[in-house]
Amino acid sequence: MPKLQLHPENIEDPQVLIDLCPFGAMQMGENGLEINAACKMCRLCVRKGPKGAVEYIEDEKKPEIDKSEWKGIAVYVDHVDGKIHPVTFELLGKAREMADKIHQPVQAVFIGSHIQQEAKELLHYGADQVFVYDKPELARFAIEPYTNVFEDHILERVRGSYPEKQAFFDPGWCDDRRTPAGAACRCPYAYGTDGRLHDPGNG
Repeated sequence: MPKLQLHPENIEDPQVLIDLCPFGAMQMGENGLEINAACKMCRLCVRKGPKGAVEYIEDEKKPEIDKSEWKGIAVYVDHVDGKIHPVTFELLGKAREMADKIHQPVQAVFIGSHIQQEAKELLHYGADQVFVYDKPELARFAIEPYTNVFEDHILERVRGSYPEKQAFFDPGWCDDRRTPAGAACRCPYAYGTDGRLHDPGNG
């Protein structure tokens, strides 16, 4: 947040600033003149006080986010052993409404084990694509592997780094035997609007 910085070398008589402040925010402390919590940032001391005595310091400008790099609305698929919770269908419906207004795709992120058959059902509830992470080690929620899934989805899939029919990058766990040795593994599957399950390695 912005702040006022005192420059004691430019303050000959502190009382001038104390009398100038309409909020009583200038006071003498152990180390000289201080600005207390009563300051309303009116900057009267900057404009009317001794030259160079008080400096107004703006906030550091934060880098702007280029929203054009971000694509789609992602919905996490809540389920128990592959049985999809009804709230997921509701969220997909809402996501569909939002996506139609901003002309973006709806993506469902389905994480678990032995869930490929259930994934197709999501296409009937508004998802344009269903990204399926189907691995035994994902059968139960665990912070680190699930966080890796979301990170990959956001950084690689949402920002449009991969072709449309390609699932997102999974550097952490994939030991898919179809992946050529030494190649980056794109794990595991993606359902497109055509309802087909695409092997990321073969399209």
